[in-house]
Amino acid sequence: MNYLSPKHFKTISNLGFLGGITMKKIKSAAELAMEKTKNIKEKRANNATELEQYVQAARKLAQDLIQGKTEVRKIKESLERYPKEVLPEATKVMLNEFSNGINLDNTTRLLQSINLLKDDESTRQSIKEVSRIYQKYDHLRDQKVKEVEDANRKQLLKDLKQEGITGTAIYRISLKKDSRIQKITEEINQEYLRNISGFISYLNS
Repeated sequence: MNYLSPKHFKTISNLGFLGGITMKKIKSAAELAMEKTKNIKEKRANNATELEQYVQAARKLAQDLIQGKTEVRKIKESLERYPKEVLPEATKVMLNEFSNGINLDNTTRLLQSINLLKDDESTRQSIKEVSRIYQKYDHLRDQKVKEVEDANRKQLLKDLKQEGITGTAIYRISLKKDSRIQKITEEINQEYLRNISGFISYLNS
């Protein structure tokens, strides 16, 4: 029968000790890998949250411009503070809002902002064409509204004279709002939007 000498016991003991060290190292490496993965996920989540915050701010800014609650220079100032990595998504969102909200009342300021967001030759040419169409329909709207107002004023003066009201007192009487003006304005605006539908689609491309 072969007996293990004290030397053999010492060798086995050392192997066990080294094995323990190896297991500890493996465990430590696994833990580090898990922590690294967790940190990466947290960083991605934080980046996504930050991106969404910028996107929402851009959407709100675009909506305010559409409604006339802010100015074009505010758009420019805000974009200059945006991190470069979030600008593409923020720009896309703003252009989408502009495409949905453009009308005869806000075209001028929206075109100025669009030129800031997409400063390329194709966009510049499209803006020129839309500006031409806008001027046509803006003039048409003013003309049609004036025709209705002139007709109403003429009829009012006639009615007042028949009642014996003359002189400067006539001009202190303001015209009542005519529902036809709102209808005419809406119809012309819809026709205008149909004529710039290609540009609206372009903003979303």
